Amino acid sequence: MFALIGDADFDQQWLYNRLRQEASQKAKGNVGAIVTFTGLVRDNNADGNILGIELEHYPGMTEQALTNLVQEAITRFSLTSAGAVHRVGRLYNDEQIVWVGTAAPHRAAAFEGANFLMDMTGLYGDGKNAREADSLYQNGFSAESFVDVIENSKIWQSLLEKI
Repeated sequence: MFALIGDADFDQQWLYNRLRQEASQKAKGNVGAIVTFTGLVRDNNADGNILGIELEHYPGMTEQALTNLVQEAITRFSLTSAGAVHRVGRLYNDEQIVWVGTAAPHRAAAFEGANFLMDMTGLYGDGKNAREADSLYQNGFSAESFVDVIENSKIWQSLLEKI
């Protein structure tokens, strides 16, 4: 299991190899599926074209929240292993921003776990909250309004309570 936050680009093959090695060490011969997803920065949002995004984070807290999220996916979907990487800082269009990977004995669990991580790695909760948070980010927001969006996500509430 791993959860990484950083400003540098990442190597998908290296992350896949790490996930596969960790899963094989934990359950040699019983890993039937690995699912990965890589998210890219889009060149538009609801208001039109953009040139990229800038993501800030709270060091220590963000890493712990992402670790809790990956552990939640492992537990919830009976995964053999999982990993997530999220970039921060200034990111331009078409750059990699997020990677998630899951390993499980069967494909359904691997897909469900990956889907859960994909939905949650944006730090917003469900799609409705993600759209609200994106709108706040693009149109200017106060810390209080952003926290309101985060607090409306029950899953993130439970994960943040573990920090």
